[in-house]
Amino acid sequence: MTWNRRAAATILEKSITKNDATRRMLEVARKAAESDHTTILLQGESGTGKSVFAKAIHYASPRSAMQLLELNCAALPDTLLESELFGFEPGAFTDARRRKEGLLERAHGGTLFLDEIANMSASVQAKLLRVLEEGTFHRLGGTRSTKINVRIIAAANADLKEAIARGQFREDLYYRLNVVPLYIPPLRERKEDIVPLALELLQHFNRELRKKFRGFTPAAAELLQNYPWPGNIRELKNVIERTMILAPDGDIDAAALPEEIRDHVRSNRRDESSNGELSDLDVSPTGRQLVTLRELEDEYIQEVLAATGNNKTQASRILGIHPTSLMRRLKKEHAAE
Repeated sequence: MTWNRRAAATILEKSITKNDATRRMLEVARKAAESDHTTILLQGESGTGKSVFAKAIHYASPRSAMQLLELNCAALPDTLLESELFGFEPGAFTDARRRKEGLLERAHGGTLFLDEIANMSASVQAKLLRVLEEGTFHRLGGTRSTKINVRIIAAANADLKEAIARGQFREDLYYRLNVVPLYIPPLRERKEDIVPLALELLQHFNRELRKKFRGFTPAAAELLQNYPWPGNIRELKNVIERTMILAPDGDIDAAALPEEIRDHVRSNRRDESSNGELSDLDVSPTGRQLVTLRELEDEYIQEVLAATGNNKTQASRILGIHPTSLMRRLKKEHAAE
């Protein structure tokens, strides 16, 4: 993705969601983006899109013309992390032959995104706290304070309050970072968004892979919705791309989805049946819950409409039916209510 104000608006204003918690998060993110200095703490599981939201907030902010720099605090050892962040003077350590500007200095006027901040050592935490409190820092081996104007966006997939309780994260730093907290719900907490997101990804990969997939069969849509997605949107994107590469064009059916998704749902059905929650009349021999075809179709039609912003022409094309047939079907649904 080429990042600019338009791309940021697509994320913050046009993201597909019917989930109330996600809607509230997006509203707060839009307001936070308008601020020039406010520090933001993004929290959520791996794969929920924290990096994407950090970029969207930067490019929707007054700092969008300046640099956005990123640092993964889990990817570097402590000594290297400190020098990358603050820079160093000649002679600060054995190989420091000339002055190096750190990311804080290079991001002056812009935004610095610190990912996996829970992995930051105690000494680096203390120095970052000074940056947030005073807007100054020292390069390694330096004695002169450097004044900077940088917006910090931090992210963590660990529970920072638990890290504080264990003595692994500074409480005062937590409150300095947590000025505007944004919690990104995992996919399993927003099941109503899974199929619309899958359809959006399908259209994206249709363009990228030059494919002509129309959508998902009701059975495939049900499998997608009932899988817990431990890798969240990152995993969903991977599954959709992989499936589209291997499956024939048309509608993606349940058999085309990866085995781990099919096996998980079958296993859950069997567990529910053994607990007495489903009777023998409610499940098929494969362990899949039985509902009427009409119910599956109605649910899938509504998901496609939501994914297309209620664009009935586009929805009918994805569904593979004439727009008149779709309108007739919707009128019958409305009359039945």
